[in-house]
Amino acid sequence: MGLTTKIEAAIRLGIGMELLEYCCKNCPKPNQTRVLAVVATAQGDMIDEDELQNFQAYLHSAWPKPAKGKRPYMPDAIKEDVRQECHYACAICGHMDNGEVAHIKSVAESLNNGPDNLIYLCPNHHAKYDLGFKPAANITETEIEAAKLMKRNSRQRMMKYEGNVTKAYKSLLNSITKIQQEIEALPSKNLVTIYETEAKSLMGLIPEVTQQAQAHAAKDVDIDVSEKLLFGKAPSIAKAALGIQSAESGHDIRVRLTQVTGITKNLLLDLDEVECPNCGGRGITGLVGDYCAYCKGGCFVTKSEAEDYDPEDLDEVGCPHCHGRGTIGYDQHWCPVCRGSCIVPRDEADEYDEDEVDEVDCPHCHGSGVIGHDQHFCPFCKGACRMTKEEAEDYDDEDVDEVECPHCHGNGTLGYDQHYCPFCKGACRITQAEADEYDEESIDEVECPRCNGTGRRGLTGTYCKLCQGACTVSSAEAEAYREQYPDRS
Repeated sequence: MGLTTKIEAAIRLGIGMELLEYCCKNCPKPNQTRVLAVVATAQGDMIDEDELQNFQAYLHSAWPKPAKGKRPYMPDAIKEDVRQECHYACAICGHMDNGEVAHIKSVAESLNNGPDNLIYLCPNHHAKYDLGFKPAANITETEIEAAKLMKRNSRQRMMKYEGNVTKAYKSLLNSITKIQQEIEALPSKNLVTIYETEAKSLMGLIPEVTQQAQAHAAKDVDIDVSEKLLFGKAPSIAKAALGIQSAESGHDIRVRLTQVTGITKNLLLDLDEVECPNCGGRGITGLVGDYCAYCKGGCFVTKSEAEDYDPEDLDEVGCPHCHGRGTIGYDQHWCPVCRGSCIVPRDEADEYDEDEVDEVDCPHCHGSGVIGHDQHFCPFCKGACRMTKEEAEDYDDEDVDEVECPHCHGNGTLGYDQHYCPFCKGACRITQAEADEYDEESIDEVECPRCNGTGRRGLTGTYCKLCQGACTVSSAEAEAYREQYPDRS
């Protein structure tokens, strides 16, 4: 049984110590009793590594829905931890007014209130992210995830070196230098704003950490040449960062950032740590957030560990069932073999037999996951394409609430141009309730007055210029045509 300290457990979970202590005493999910188990040892309270892995998976599995409403309850302890991680400022723009804890993956779909799925945003960027599929300038999920990773890594580094002033100071300056490099790589406009916001937050910590570092250097302790050089430059570094909180424009922040990194450029700031080469510094892998098999969730490894890294040495390969995607079907449900991990142990991959997986094509859509011209989700498998054998055996076409559209008689299209039926929108089939409500008179569709509903004109049978072969037009279009050409009506 491997044990880890509470501070290391918090670093691996990507949360602060306050939330870790909360989870050791309280179940974060309502009406449940699961807590993070603590092991009492002579060295103090410790956490079992397997327990940590299981609790991490528990945090990010579906949270229970409330009796009323669609959103699972989120405890204040988790909200406060997300605020602290983001320095109580929007992760995108840094504004500190009226911030909101936002979900990275839609809570309606994921039911995930776990800390990895949460970030702090101002109302403006929260709305922009929720509507990200519309305006091109809005925030994408990839950009939000980049902001979350940066916030998480910054906090983990500071926690990791909390007891070592020199390393904490170096780590802070290294993080700022890395942000400068990211900005110089000219990412998207949104990412530049995200990096500037994090740079502003981190540079705001410099004066305080500088004072701690100088106090440490003044003590009668052994410090090497590089540290003496670093501490000698500390006042200049602090001066360059002084007043950063009042800087409002991205230009101001970049100027300060350039000044700080210019001073530290020739200093020896190397720490014996690099981003884990297996997970890219995320600490987790797969869609369900399994701990990285190499860094064990720590996000960073020593340089020698990074040099020794060989993916072939890890007992993991891409899932042979979903080909490493973690999901299958149009609805992107978890792969039944890897359960969203994307990877499986090598022996499981070697023993994989597709015929042994309890999964067959949906008998209603024959495994396509969609039906109709508009390719809407199959009403039986809900877009999953495949289901368990038991579910398939229970299939009865008569039980599926689906009948032919009474307007297009199940064709999904009308007219010579095969435009979508205005009632079923190309679905071909609709629910019985929708069919019962069908009223042909209520559909804004009349015979085209130019071609008399034939869709074509002349001996050559070319498409009618008014209905374009649809045979029908709206009432307004028909009325406008008659007003323009009264002699042809």
